[in-house]
Amino acid sequence: MYFSGILFRLLILISGNVHPNPGPDPHEQDTSVNTSTSSYAHILSSGLSIMHLNIQSLRPKLDILEVEAQLCDILVFTETWLSARVQNNDLDIPNYSLPFHCNREGKLGGGVAIYVRNGIHAVERQDLTIQGLEALWLEIKINNRKLIVGGIYRPPNANNNCWLLLEQSIVQAFNTNCDNLLVAGDFNVNIQPSSSNKMSRLISSYNAHQLIDSLTHSLRGQVQLSILYL
Repeated sequence: MYFSGILFRLLILISGNVHPNPGPDPHEQDTSVNTSTSSYAHILSSGLSIMHLNIQSLRPKLDILEVEAQLCDILVFTETWLSARVQNNDLDIPNYSLPFHCNREGKLGGGVAIYVRNGIHAVERQDLTIQGLEALWLEIKINNRKLIVGGIYRPPNANNNCWLLLEQSIVQAFNTNCDNLLVAGDFNVNIQPSSSNKMSRLISSYNAHQLIDSLTHSLRGQVQLSILYL
């Protein structure tokens, strides 16, 4: 099954490798990136694993996730397509707490949800919430260290104001008092380094590390998954 296959390719930080998220595009070619573990050794030594997937409607895929996502401790989903009418109890995945989620306001589509495995302490950082941006931030305590995990979705047709909000959100998160910061999401941008690339400039300005360094949506030269590490 195609969906099952891409989930296994999206296991992040388990063995020191980071695999690009091919997204839902059936024409995407499978690629992988080997990344040095030195910059996130604390997370690896904790045994924490994190997965991101552009899910394109969460509810119909819960049965598959119940089986395929169990190897990961934190599940970050973008394009959840949820609304205020969906009850949290209807989004249950066994062995995980009920999800934190940020839904698109005013129309269908978009949205972000994060699941955390039972036994891991996590709280939503609502102080980092920015009106009008599909972003969700959690503070997670692991081995006496504080990790901030963010999930962000930027629509491909988003205007410049969305970029301003996105940058504000990430800057706020970087300025929190935490040991490590991870941002996962679908930004719909080209991640190739360039002086005119807003994401590249933001990453370099905070001396962060882009874990995905190859295109993961080759038909449009855009990226489905981007993670920053401090």
